[in-house]
Amino acid sequence: MSNWLRYEFGEHDRDSDFYKLVKRRKLRCIRTSHGFDIKLIEQWKPGNIVKLINYEKFRLLAYGLKKTHRSLDDEDNQDRYNRLCGTLWPTYDEFAAVGFDSRKLKVDDAVRSDINQFYPLGSISIQTNLFDQSTIFDKQLFLNEMKKLYLVLGLDDFNEEATSIFYTRYATIHNI
Repeated sequence: MSNWLRYEFGEHDRDSDFYKLVKRRKLRCIRTSHGFDIKLIEQWKPGNIVKLINYEKFRLLAYGLKKTHRSLDDEDNQDRYNRLCGTLWPTYDEFAAVGFDSRKLKVDDAVRSDINQFYPLGSISIQTNLFDQSTIFDKQLFLNEMKKLYLVLGLDDFNEEATSIFYTRYATIHNI
């Protein structure tokens, strides 16, 4: 846990031997981002976006264990939303439930345009897939959510046994 930053997949060279090997084998290379970054999205086209939802409880747990001094503020926090939202916008909980993607809301075009000024995820052409991070607190729910994500991404190699091992180890280091 004390070395957690070493394991986050940060900046790397797309001209590296590793990246070329991944692409040659027609594998996917996953890139993590802690916020909306249009430059990063443009660099990684074609791609898929997997957006975590319901992550607040886990994030508080993980930050405490990792003794990080990172701010809990992000572009999706409720205080920011409350300062920006218009009268016709959905509630914070409704918007958070769709991963802050205005395309997943039933609102008129003018409201969507207004929202997209501050939450631009809804204005890009790449599909957003949601992953409910709260499932980490229940192994079976987590396995179901991961299997659902595999299917949505068109992956046909979901391995429940391997994912169970990952889940157990990850849950153990987080005292879940």
